[in-house]
Amino acid sequence: MEFPGGAEAGPSRLPHPAHSPSHTVIPAYGIELFEYRRRLFLSGQPLPPNPRTHLPESYTVPLPFPEPKPLPPNDPSPTSGSVGKLEALLQEDGAEETMAAWRGGLAGVHARLDGGKKLSRPLKLGLVIRVLKAGWIQDGTWPTDPNTRRAARPPSSPSLAAHKPQASRRVAPGPPTTSSASVLPPTPLPILKGLPLPGDPPVPDLVPPSRSASLMGGQRQHDPELDLKVGGDVWRGAKRDTDIIGGTAADHG
Repeated sequence: MEFPGGAEAGPSRLPHPAHSPSHTVIPAYGIELFEYRRRLFLSGQPLPPNPRTHLPESYTVPLPFPEPKPLPPNDPSPTSGSVGKLEALLQEDGAEETMAAWRGGLAGVHARLDGGKKLSRPLKLGLVIRVLKAGWIQDGTWPTDPNTRRAARPPSSPSLAAHKPQASRRVAPGPPTTSSASVLPPTPLPILKGLPLPGDPPVPDLVPPSRSASLMGGQRQHDPELDLKVGGDVWRGAKRDTDIIGGTAADHG
């Protein structure tokens, strides 16, 4: 098959002229090949056949790419007499429930729909639904309201119920909240006698009265500023003589 410019349609059968201005080279994969095939499809031309042996690295295709065919005008067709009659029968709300509408033309349309026969004219989806509903009312499939003895109304769709006024909505009560007065304070941890609390400063060099003599070969001297009362006992602060004055205890007699 020939292109309008005289080149063959199949890319595997296209000639390979050296950089001819009427042709271009496109890869055998990717977006450029997809766009070329899309142009052929929209213009109504046949797609090039896929190679059966191996995939070449590139194709040489004619320029320019074919333009898509213009879309036909979308003019609404005039309503036929049969469709207009059906719309007139179902013009009133709830007309599909009446026997007059059923005998006036709904029965024949329903028989064609139920039998799978092709309609001579297309119908809007709203008309098809009402014709099917009329058939369900006639054969007793559609439920009946026991109070009115008429066909029961379907529930409102969620999309319609969402646009109702806010006053008609009822907010469900939430779970009971616990007041702050009923919340008990945390139980404090027991403080053991004589133990330091967390975060206290480090304890200075303290010795009990029974060990105020000599430690580690040196003598200690009492320092009242370092006395500390813990649990009723007085811990006497002391420093070794060698810490105060250089030398040993023997140097001070």
